Amino acid sequence: MVRWDLAAADRVHSVVTPGGTRVFDWITRVGSPNSMTWMTIVVCVVLFTSRRLQLGIVWIAAIAGGSALERIIKSLVHRTRPEYAGHYLASGSYSFPSGHATLSFLGVAMLLYTLIATDRLTAPLLRRGAILAGALWILLVGLSRIYLGVHFPSDVLGGYMIAAAWFSICVTTAHIIAHSSVVGSRE
Repeated sequence: MVRWDLAAADRVHSVVTPGGTRVFDWITRVGSPNSMTWMTIVVCVVLFTSRRLQLGIVWIAAIAGGSALERIIKSLVHRTRPEYAGHYLASGSYSFPSGHATLSFLGVAMLLYTLIATDRLTAPLLRRGAILAGALWILLVGLSRIYLGVHFPSDVLGGYMIAAAWFSICVTTAHIIAHSSVVGSRE
């Protein structure tokens, strides 16, 4: 894995251009944990004011829990950043998993889940297009982290896996709670 990470990082970094850096810098900023936090705040305000409390709580659990998981795992693993990261990062933090990959995955997954759960994406073609666009965005954010030299590919993949697992836990728990309250109210 380490050899693959190093070879991939060297390969990607050999094709870095100023224009590519500007594009991927923009992508990484839009897909940042801060951006995902602000998106969560805005969506939760909308959900809470429209009385969709459970969905708002799932958002908070997904983003706050994912952020906590990412930080805990970073502190446990202590993986150093790629050698290319020095010029881009102002502060020294650990590399595994990628917080951008983790939280952009969670933010986009929650946004899609919310749009589907609130019947905003009922047309099959529109739903597939939104899911495809979301997946493409998540991949671009991860690629931006590798392109900018601040993460290895396995850091990004690890972030995606953590996010997918945490998203599944959050949504499954919400469905179990919703189902048990419906069943409980029938008895």
